[in-house]
Amino acid sequence: MSNWEDPNVADSICLAAEKWGFFQIVNHGVRVEVLDHVMDATHRFFGLPADEKNKYSKDHSPSNSVRFGTSFSPQAEKALEWKDYLSLFCV
Repeated sequence: MSNWEDPNVADSICLAAEKWGFFQIVNHGVRVEVLDHVMDATHRFFGLPADEKNKYSKDHSPSNSVRFGTSFSPQAEKALEWKDYLSLFCV
């Protein structure tokens, strides 16, 4: 990531995402304590009841920068497989 202009960097990230499904960025300068707080807050958020989390859905969120979403749709799917996500938009 330190040489973002190099096309090989983007290619490497895409390859990792395609082959493994994820990638990790290290040595980014964000303190471990900050990351720990984010993980803790994330676990607390996803531990809330559905009606509490839904207050942050795209249609109900009090902020344009915080949105909760889910792909859970038992009426539309035969297998109950879904993902829940929390998006934080920062500029």
